[in-house]
Amino acid sequence: MMPGGMMPTGWDWSSMWLLMLFPALAVIAAVLLVVFLVIRQSSHLPPVQIAPSPLTQPPTNSPPVVTQPRVEGPEPARDILGKVVLSMAPTLRDDERRVMDELARAGGELLQSDLPERTGYSKATVSKAIHGLEVRGIVVREPHKWTYWCKVNPRLVERLQQVPSD
Repeated sequence: MMPGGMMPTGWDWSSMWLLMLFPALAVIAAVLLVVFLVIRQSSHLPPVQIAPSPLTQPPTNSPPVVTQPRVEGPEPARDILGKVVLSMAPTLRDDERRVMDELARAGGELLQSDLPERTGYSKATVSKAIHGLEVRGIVVREPHKWTYWCKVNPRLVERLQQVPSD
């Protein structure tokens, strides 16, 4: 507005709504475009498939397995640890599953500093995975010099040893 309450020449309130309407329409169109593209993109994604754990897959190029009669008594540690991993597998993320697989292969305990090399993950990813497993009570960490001993929770192992097998 000009001093004295006068409007500049060619300026009236009827054209003012156009100045506000066009940016608002542009924003609405942009939001609708983004929503449309997200919905379209998500409908073209293939269904999510969970990769089976390496402990559940038989080796591809190994000789035929000779089955031995089942001996009653305590099961070997690897069988129990494999059962722990298999029982927890549906609730684990991929990085946690790989860490659990490595712990099972190592006999149930491993230094946290060795896990990045064995899993191929960074130290940060291994630390986050171990922390997530520890919070849920699947893994127990004990300080050891500048690192930790990561162990499968002994209570889980005991619980699975008490469950009768099929």
